[in-house]
Amino acid sequence: MSKRVVVGMSGGVDSTVSALILKNSGYDVVGAWLRMTDDVSGFDKAKSVCDMLDIPLYMHDMRDVFNKNVVAPFIDAYVSGKTPNPCIICNPTTKIKGLEMVAEINGAQKIATGHYANLGEKDGRFFLIRDDNPKDQTYFLYRLTQKQLSKLIFPLYGMEKSKVKQLAADAGFHFTAEAKESQEICFIPDDDYISFIKMHTDKGFECGDFLDIEGNILGKHSGIARYTVGQRKGLGIALGKPAYVIKNDPILNTVTLGDNDDLFSCEVNITDAVYMSEQMPDVPTQVFAKIRYAAKPEKAVWYPMDEKNAKIIFEKPQRAVTSGQSLVAYIDNMLFGGGFIV
Repeated sequence: MSKRVVVGMSGGVDSTVSALILKNSGYDVVGAWLRMTDDVSGFDKAKSVCDMLDIPLYMHDMRDVFNKNVVAPFIDAYVSGKTPNPCIICNPTTKIKGLEMVAEINGAQKIATGHYANLGEKDGRFFLIRDDNPKDQTYFLYRLTQKQLSKLIFPLYGMEKSKVKQLAADAGFHFTAEAKESQEICFIPDDDYISFIKMHTDKGFECGDFLDIEGNILGKHSGIARYTVGQRKGLGIALGKPAYVIKNDPILNTVTLGDNDDLFSCEVNITDAVYMSEQMPDVPTQVFAKIRYAAKPEKAVWYPMDEKNAKIIFEKPQRAVTSGQSLVAYIDNMLFGGGFIV
């Protein structure tokens, strides 16, 4: 009897090829489409793929979980002057959790996603391993637990995006292979997060002061939710020279502006830290860390402060360290841990 695996299906090329690879490898594949919002248009795309693959597809309602764990914290972060990354929270609390639920219902031993990531095992523990693939997505998965990792399969590990699209086209899935890849947050229509937040709350949009780095008032801003660290365009103020957002202060409702040089710092504090080993290190640890997905990991030292907090000192200054984003660290390309930037 073949091993049963539940694959998260979106109707896109990555999940399509993941299911195709697993089926061709002899797995008993079950598709799962997780309903995160009231929009169900994506289900038809996933159903078309599963029909062509001759595998069943189950819709599993995760709206309440998604709203509680992802949408609400996303809104709270912005109105507090932070810039969140909702995918990082969604993966362990909603997406993987939902696939685990479908797997339990269907008696499946494993779950799979279309993430570009490598998973290794050492001494009975599982570790995410990054590679030089520009699509490597271990950054988005750093908060997964050992229990979740023990069930996961990443069929696309080691593959270039062009190869994935070619496999889809060769198998007759031209509508997925040729589809434009979306870079938008899945629950934000037209990528307009400001309108989305204003639909839910008026907080974060109170006018306040623009300050320079000495604390002098430069003018008025239109709400800290509109600004993120490093932003230059759309500030609504003319200073006669390029100005960048350096810091948001939700307590004073101020936005500090400065020069590009003011954006660089070596020290990063994080909270709600998690470790792949699920054990906090008891000594400072040499790591390679990055403060955003698109960044290259840079040499740094991880100083644990307590179980949930740490300070990371980079060898070279990092640009636009942004509260609410995640710092993720590696040792020899093995994911070490991460946390939310304070």
